Order: sequence, then C-alpha cells, then structure tokens
Amino acid sequence: IGNLIIKLNATDLDDGANGEITYSLTNHNSADVRELVGVNSKTGEIRLKGHLDFEQSKTFVINIEATDHGSPSMSQQCDVLVDVIDVNDNAPELSLTSMSSAVAENAPIGTIVALLSVEDKDSGQSGQVQCQIPSQLPFQLESSVKNNWKLLIQQGLDRETNSGYDITVTCADAGDPLLTSQKDIRVDVSDVNDNAPKFTQAAYTANVMENNVIGYSIFALTAYDLDRGQNARLNFTILNSVVASYVSIDSQNGVIFAQKSFDYEQLKNFQIHVLVRDSGVPSLSSNVTVDVVILDQNDNAPVIVNPLPEHGSTVMETISRFAEPGYQVAKVSAIDADSGQNARLTYHVFHATHHNLFTISEDTGEIWTIRGIETKDASKQRLVIVVNDNGIPSLSATVTIVLFMEGSDTISSATSLSKDH
Repeated sequence: IGNLIIKLNATDLDDGANGEITYSLTNHNSADVRELVGVNSKTGEIRLKGHLDFEQSKTFVINIEATDHGSPSMSQQCDVLVDVIDVNDNAPELSLTSMSSAVAENAPIGTIVALLSVEDKDSGQSGQVQCQIPSQLPFQLESSVKNNWKLLIQQGLDRETNSGYDITVTCADAGDPLLTSQKDIRVDVSDVNDNAPKFTQAAYTANVMENNVIGYSIFALTAYDLDRGQNARLNFTILNSVVASYVSIDSQNGVIFAQKSFDYEQLKNFQIHVLVRDSGVPSLSSNVTVDVVILDQNDNAPVIVNPLPEHGSTVMETISRFAEPGYQVAKVSAIDADSGQNARLTYHVFHATHHNLFTISEDTGEIWTIRGIETKDASKQRLVIVVNDNGIPSLSATVTIVLFMEGSDTISSATSLSKDH
C-alpha cells in the first residue's frame, strides 16, 4: 500500500490560474478501482491504497481526468492500463475426489485406492505442482491428467502385518519461494481368509486318571487364527469316529469331555484326531492329534496265587522238625492288576505262633526258618502273611498258613485264605 504506480503529467498552455491543473478519478472508474488506487490531485501520482490480487484481476484500467482552474474550466481524460504481475502467494489446494472405504488385502498391484485433484491459483512456474508420498509405503502416486493424481497399490498388502496406513500426500509448486500443502489419507486394509487356523502345539498329551467322572472335561485345546471376524471364528470336530464313544468335544471352545469312565486295566491309551476349521469362504482348516494316556489308580488289591488251596480253603504245608536255620519253608506269590508303584508288592509276617521261628523276604515272599526247631516248639505253627501294594491308599491281601511238623504227634494242619481290601 502506498506504492507508486505511475506519475501523470498534464500540460496547459494558458497562464496563471488557467494553467493550473488538478488530477482526479472520474466516475467511470469502478468501485473496486476506487478502493484500490488513489491519485494526488496536485502531482498526478497514482498510488496503491488497497491490495492487488493477480488471481482476482490480472489487469485493470484507471480513468484519470486533468482539469484546469480557468473559467470556464477545461478538462482532459486518459486511461491508465495496469498489468498485475503474479507472485507465488498461493499454496496448492489438494482435494480428495474419490476414495475406497477399504482395500482388500489381496487386491492386485495397480489397484486404484484414491483419486485426488490439485489446484494452484498462481500462474506460470508458480502454478506448476508436483505431488508425492513417503517412499516406504506400499503405494505410489501417479499423475493421470493435468492436476489429477491417482493413488495405486504398488506392493502386496497383508492385513495381519498392517491393518491400515496413514498416508500424507505433499504437493509443492515451482514458485520462488515454493509453497506446499499436505493432505492426510487413511487407507484401511480389509481382511480376506488367507490364514488357516493353527493349534498352539504340534501335538498334545492328555493324562486322565482312570475311574473318572463321566461328562467331566479331561482336556482343552487352544487354536488361533490370524484373520478377523467371520474368518477367525473357529469350529472344532473329532475326525476319528471310533473314539466317539469315549470322548466328545465342544465345537466352540475345544474342550474335550469324557463319555465313559476309563479303566486302566482295559484301556491304557488312545488317540483323538481333532480338526479345527474357520468360518471363512472358502474355509481353511488344520488338525492335531491328542494322545490320551489313562493313568493307573490303585483300584486292584493284590491277589495271592501261591500257595493255592488244595481242599476247599485248606492248604497243607509240612516242615521237618530237624530243619536247620535258613531253611526255606514255603514261598508266597501274589500279583496285582495295577501298574507301577500300585503293583509293587511287599510281604510281611502279620502273626506267627512263635515270632522268632520264621521270617519272610519282603521282596520275594520266601519264608525261612530263623533258628532250629526245638522240642518245646508246637508241632503246629500258624503264620499269617500279609501282602501290601505301594499305592495310595495301600491295598492288601492275607494268607494264613498252618505248618505241620513232620515226626510230631500232630497229624492235622489247616490253612485259611482271605483277602482284605
């Protein structure tokens, strides 16, 4: 404001007041021109009193009148044509003309994601615009027609790696100094069913104690799917129908339930083949094997297999009265249908007519004399042998053996066999 546009110089050949000249804007000037410029009535200098805007008006005309002070006064008009020179005072204006709400992660390279238009009101170099986006993104920005750009997919997308991108488009003109503008675009990547569900382990082992309660859960499988929504909704099924009478599975959460009470002595292990399938289209699946191991419970008492009754419940055993110390009198043998510690057996003398006459091996069940048989020893010796397993709680069986001393007057012996559970 105040800059000199031009200084006019009018001449009048008259003398005195008749030759004095006054300059003024005529009524032919528009209101915009009157607001934009002013003229010094004495000097004829035309100066700016408003702001020029090349983008609103590239040229305008100022109509000036020079009037003398004679009587009558005389005047002359002239037009001043003003050309406005453009400067780079407008940054590019960027607008989004079309935009995909979301882009599928399997969209092919070259797919158009968005269309943009850019405008710069300046002229010449100041109105020439170039746009760009950061280079590390899987997109590229191409100029389609003048002042129009398209955002394209340049590399394959993967929603599981990156579910969306915030892209800053920067446009700069070629003015001096250059001016820039930016626009942020959000590109969301939509899911496709490109990931099969996976179990957390390659295989599973489920340990189940025998005599379990029917209907109770015995194991829980865990699977996951990197997709989302319907593509990640999982369904579990058992593949091998042969175990359908043994177990069932909750199709939603993978919990396995026992359909029967297992007996270790009848079934020690079996395998379940489980398939997990997602709900995508087309659906994807994977499977896993669960090895079910039935654990032994101490539910079987030892069974004495030797000596066996010969006459009903009676077992006849004899020993020479002249047997020396260390002589093996008999051997008790037992078996246990359980396994491990539950089937580990030990033998003990629970009751004896003379406690210092016989002993038994804890491991083998062999009964020996501790000392020689004396005359005062009774001719009929009664031994109660107990067999214990090593389970918790321990189970046992007992056998009562009556030994008849050969050469004595006692000619009868009796044996009774019983089991304590």
